[in-house]
Amino acid sequence: MRRPWGLTSGSPGHRIRTTAGVAAGLASVALIGGCTDTTDSRAAPAPAAAAELGTASADGLTVSGGWAAADNGRGTTSASPPMTAAYVTIASSAEHDDALVGAQTDAAAEVQIHTSVLSPDGTSSTMRQVPDLAVPAGGSVTMEPGGEHLMLLDLAHRLRPGATIAVELHFADGTRLVVELPVLDRIDRPHSGHS
Repeated sequence: MRRPWGLTSGSPGHRIRTTAGVAAGLASVALIGGCTDTTDSRAAPAPAAAAELGTASADGLTVSGGWAAADNGRGTTSASPPMTAAYVTIASSAEHDDALVGAQTDAAAEVQIHTSVLSPDGTSSTMRQVPDLAVPAGGSVTMEPGGEHLMLLDLAHRLRPGATIAVELHFADGTRLVVELPVLDRIDRPHSGHS
């Protein structure tokens, strides 16, 4: 995996690898505000009944409910590079505040932390890159469509329903968590209070 800007091989941190079972019968997630996606393909595994969402934990941080949006081949003929979004919930049992400060994956050339901002008149929203995402001590933060998310830019290959991708999350305290995210379709994505 490539190192994000600002991190060197001497950076403190821990690496934990976990796996999540994957299922398919899944196809494409509506991406947030103008993000398109694509590229060449890798075959997805045979469809299964249900997907187990990505989880990982270390050093008082727990990642759960992780998934990535299928790119569904949209944008393959457009000039914009292929991209998609990924979502996780991060909970902290630590006594100190922390923050997600970066991420990386072999599935994309770059991963950015984004938030969606509603226009003053409430009629539209736009995505904005942010340098970090606060994780309060004893609290949690949930990434979901229409809110905070990881933007996977310039995909290395098509992300088809039923596949999995490994994403390494980097935290301000030096902790690193690797979580295996199932690639889900819009129909099969987890539902939250905001649909």
